[in-house]
Amino acid sequence: MKPQHTFLDFLYFKLLTAVPLIAALSGLWKADPVVIIPYLLWIGLHISLVYRLLCSHCPHYGAYHGNTQCLYLWGVPAFYKARPVPQNLLEKISVMLLMLISVLESS
Repeated sequence: MKPQHTFLDFLYFKLLTAVPLIAALSGLWKADPVVIIPYLLWIGLHISLVYRLLCSHCPHYGAYHGNTQCLYLWGVPAFYKARPVPQNLLEKISVMLLMLISVLESS
């Protein structure tokens, strides 16, 4: 893990991850534009849960003037208390359930 990411690292990562997101949004738009709203809400919920369950354990979380500077999120304030300890069992189970729901929802 890099000790500190640059904004160019963040942009590179976002451009790579934008390709499947744009493909999914364009496919949903052609099929039924109304479906995009729940899809974007699901993405927002997923990001907020990942931010709480995973990011608060990361050394990049809130380390730069109270903002997160990583490949996933850049410049987002640290809403939750930083917890530089390993995840507890409940957090691990929650992350696994979130991934399982995401996989089942997409199939």
